[in-house]
Amino acid sequence: MDSDHICFEDKRVSLRDRAFNYGDGLFTTLLYDGKKLHHWDAHVARFQHGLAVLSIPEPNWQTIYQAVLSRLSSERQVVKIHISRGCGGRGYACGEIEGPDIRISFNNFPKHYEMLQMSGVGLITCNFQLSIQPFLAGLKHLNRLEQVMIRQELDAKNAFEGIVCDYNGDVIECCSANIFWYSNGVWFTPELSECGVKGIMRGHVIRQLQENAQSLQIGRFGIQNILSAESVWICNSLMGIVPVFKVDQQAYDVQQATELSRRWLSA
Repeated sequence: MDSDHICFEDKRVSLRDRAFNYGDGLFTTLLYDGKKLHHWDAHVARFQHGLAVLSIPEPNWQTIYQAVLSRLSSERQVVKIHISRGCGGRGYACGEIEGPDIRISFNNFPKHYEMLQMSGVGLITCNFQLSIQPFLAGLKHLNRLEQVMIRQELDAKNAFEGIVCDYNGDVIECCSANIFWYSNGVWFTPELSECGVKGIMRGHVIRQLQENAQSLQIGRFGIQNILSAESVWICNSLMGIVPVFKVDQQAYDVQQATELSRRWLSA
């Protein structure tokens, strides 16, 4: 890919960009710890899958990797890579597109995430429900209006995060994280074949549990399955693996959750 298709956050977005007009593209958010980008290969693999689903040409990943490294320092940072189908004319048709276009932005690492890994977080159960669309399930596409609505509900209730179900009442994820829980020697996490985002840290946790021969069930579960669990965690690429001390009025033992995650999991 021509390096002219890679730009940084200080460059304006064209009004003809399909990401701006239709949410036509994908993004990912990576952790840079001051020395390396975490889970780079997994982020690329998810991009590759999503681009294939959306029929967007694949960029040169080595070029993107070098472009990211060129702007990094020795400080921890949040790196966001945004891939748009590119610029085109009016209408939904994908003919005569100039692209794809890659945009890279950088932000400071949220330092309070380290504290959350020790203290845990409280969750609420959200009223907002996710729509079902199997074709886009698992992708981190640019259509995030549902998450905007969820975030508004969380902010209105002064909640850090919340558990979101789909229209069938099945637990899917949190607003910005995936969720796991532990009960009677078994780990659980929702399957995401109809909606939700297959997070990079979710995939990492699943692989670690499987490599450690831990009993894991990926399926359809209601909120009651979480409320009756022994320990609960949420996770994403930036905050890592964070224990939950409360869902609504149900309390959990953060120390037990921390001990379990330290024994079997690492970010």
